[in-house]
Amino acid sequence: MKFLPYILFSMLITGCSTNGVNRDNQNLVIQEYYAEVSHRKEVQLASDVPSGIIGGSIIGALDQADGNSDDIISGAIVGAVFGGLFTRLSEGDSKAYEYHLYTPELGAFTLIQKQKVDITSGCLLVSVSSITQVYEDNIGKC
Repeated sequence: MKFLPYILFSMLITGCSTNGVNRDNQNLVIQEYYAEVSHRKEVQLASDVPSGIIGGSIIGALDQADGNSDDIISGAIVGAVFGGLFTRLSEGDSKAYEYHLYTPELGAFTLIQKQKVDITSGCLLVSVSSITQVYEDNIGKC
């Protein structure tokens, strides 16, 4: 029975170190193609911070509804601050990049993503699955 903890530990280690394909990639079609990029510009993503502020203030006021009016107002203020703060933290940076791309098969299209990609080659690798991303063309396929 002295070996039981060692056997359980080795099973735990073995189970955590399996190799293979990411489970999120199950039942996904991943398509890759090269596209010419005409230009890239920086854009600002829309923010839900005002909604977070309003929602937080409502929750804060309702939480203090059994108190006097000063408690309700202070609860609404604290709720608004925390609602806006948590929304901002969950959203992250609002800066993104808009890429104008063209392929003979698909025509012209636009892609917006947070990652900035070097476009000096004039060509990008587009990877389409549940998420679409562009990457630098390091081998000159266009």
